[in-house]
Amino acid sequence: MKGKTEHKANMDDRIKKIIKDIQKRHLPKERIEERKRYEDSAIQIMEKHLDKLTRDHVGEVMDFLDSDYWEGKQTRRRFGLLFWGNRKRILRNDENKLNFLISEVYGKEKIDDVEILTSDLKGVGDGFVSCLLYLKNRTRHNIFVNATTQGIKAVFPEEPDFYGSFKERYTRFNELANNLKKECNLEPQELDVALTVLPGLVSKVEEEKVTEIMSLKPEIIDATKLTHGDVQGILLELGNLLGYKTYVADPSKQYKSKRLKDWATLSEIPPFTYPDILEATRKVDVIWFGAVPPSYPVACFEVEHSTSVTEGLFRLYQLKGLGPKFFIIARSDLKIRFESQVAKSPFNEIRDRYIFRSYEQLTDFFDLAKRYHSSKKLFL
Repeated sequence: MKGKTEHKANMDDRIKKIIKDIQKRHLPKERIEERKRYEDSAIQIMEKHLDKLTRDHVGEVMDFLDSDYWEGKQTRRRFGLLFWGNRKRILRNDENKLNFLISEVYGKEKIDDVEILTSDLKGVGDGFVSCLLYLKNRTRHNIFVNATTQGIKAVFPEEPDFYGSFKERYTRFNELANNLKKECNLEPQELDVALTVLPGLVSKVEEEKVTEIMSLKPEIIDATKLTHGDVQGILLELGNLLGYKTYVADPSKQYKSKRLKDWATLSEIPPFTYPDILEATRKVDVIWFGAVPPSYPVACFEVEHSTSVTEGLFRLYQLKGLGPKFFIIARSDLKIRFESQVAKSPFNEIRDRYIFRSYEQLTDFFDLAKRYHSSKKLFL
């Protein structure tokens, strides 16, 4: 994270003009100065109480960081619902666990194990972690929330989406964001405003051009960097594109800076059968349901990210009385293992029901579906 970036991305001149307009309209000098002052106050608290922060300290840090200045007065919700909607949940967390996260991320700038560090913390995700890094070094780190990622996509429409672990996603986001700051001479306190406002200022014609480019050029997804959550997220997004209702067993995992629950269209599976079968169905990684009520499962997916496929096969086997297709989604090198297991009892009873698809096959179909969806919007 501390080395110089080597990532090079092309920036359209029209983006630079739009950002200059945003600076003139939305970023007067006093707003930038006040934002910096609020951030400085948050940093003072962090530095003074690091490793022994109380809930009150954490609350003060969030309040300062979420403070803004507009039309001569202090305002709140600089980052939308990041703190405003999660404040109580964050402050209910165990103080020791919060302090350990802050010590590792803010104190040491360690981001290799962010998923583990945040797994037991409510309301703490990519945005909160990126804020800790931002306070540590505002020149090098940037705020990583949905609004800013959408802004980066508008700046660099030909760049692939953000996949992988937090470290992988945040590192590439940071490279692009720092490239933008350098090209447009943006202060750290200006970036989140510029990225949030930018997509809405791109004209309809320009948006269609970007969409057309994206629909013609396939997105290259490195299947070797996909996490278990990425694959589940792709399955949810793909199911949504294809018009299905989508369900995920573990809604807490991250995909593209959001929780999987924000991608799934169903928070609970429809009551389409007996209670005991419904209970078994709830444990399947991802399910596509028919869009027309009554909604029945159309396809069930188990993502096998490890060396074994047996557990996934068994979960699907318990639903053998239902009619959906059963998919095992895994690395291509696990296909031999899959073939070996489905030939054994009891899986061989429904051998023809099981379908193996590799990560590469999934991402290829996903890209095709996205390009079709973009082309359809342009045509219709």
